Amino acid sequence: MQISPGLLSFATGTKVTANVLHPGSVHSDLVRHSLLMMWLWKLFSFFLKTPWEGAQTSIYCAVAEELNSVTGQYFSDCRPAYVSPRGRDDEAAKKLWSVSCELLGIQWD
Repeated sequence: MQISPGLLSFATGTKVTANVLHPGSVHSDLVRHSLLMMWLWKLFSFFLKTPWEGAQTSIYCAVAEELNSVTGQYFSDCRPAYVSPRGRDDEAAKKLWSVSCELLGIQWD
């Protein structure tokens, strides 16, 4: 997923960085309201990360000194990851940013 051009332009000239990450498929209580999903979750639980494992990429991106100047990247499993062409679509990112601002009722220039 591409970082919003609006967010990146906001951070230009500052020490603020903005990256995106995927924690992976984490075994959580997210499916607790669906018996079918709970059953499937249990069936495939050996493919799921523990909450501790799922948190590692978030923690890495937040505290790794080597990422102090890295911005606009996508991370998975504590390393930069491939982003599909749809995820790199500048026009789609601009539209998503615009729609998000509209839905939130905010003006961002």
